[in-house]
Amino acid sequence: MAAISRRKIDGPADVLWAGALAADCLARAVARGVWAARRLGNMPAYRDLYGPPLRRPRTRR
Repeated sequence: MAAISRRKIDGPADVLWAGALAADCLARAVARGVWAARRLGNMPAYRDLYGPPLRRPRTRR
């Protein structure tokens, strides 16, 4: 997000673009937190109910 924060915003399209990137970043962070969570007392975690998350193989860029 720091990289896009330095870009000049020229209009509504740029604001929407930055908002979409921020929303995607937040969604991924929340999902990773849910998948990494462990049981808390007698409250089951995602892993306890559905197993570990599926992993996609990493590709070189």
